[in-house]
Amino acid sequence: MGLNTFLHVLAVGLWGGCVAVEMLLESSARSDPGLRAQVARYHDAIDRFIEIPILIAVLATGLLLLHLELLHGWYLVLVASGSTAVLVNFLCVIPVVRRKRAADAGDMSQVDAESRWILRAFWTGAPAASMALFSAAVIRGWV
Repeated sequence: MGLNTFLHVLAVGLWGGCVAVEMLLESSARSDPGLRAQVARYHDAIDRFIEIPILIAVLATGLLLLHLELLHGWYLVLVASGSTAVLVNFLCVIPVVRRKRAADAGDMSQVDAESRWILRAFWTGAPAASMALFSAAVIRGWV
């Protein structure tokens, strides 16, 4: 495994862990509505200081590994699904920031509305990320 591949796998693993922590936070806010404002603030801080830098690393290392001449079959599925997951996660920053602002303003109905968008982003990005991981496993001959 080359250095670029190692760095990409590391970045993807860190990103997955970060998303898992965020989903645990989101779950806690759903089970205890009193935590909604605090979870909004925590998720915003995680995105700004941890997840976005990791996501940039995933994107950069993925671009370094991209071979346009191989864009067919499982490799095309890998690139398309991985790109979808990254794009959805970048777009999810918008409701995360809006929700934090709403929490700071005490607008809990807006917090709830943005939380629904964040959950939709997860349920869109997670299957795409899973397909990218599966495609990588097929390409590597692990499946």
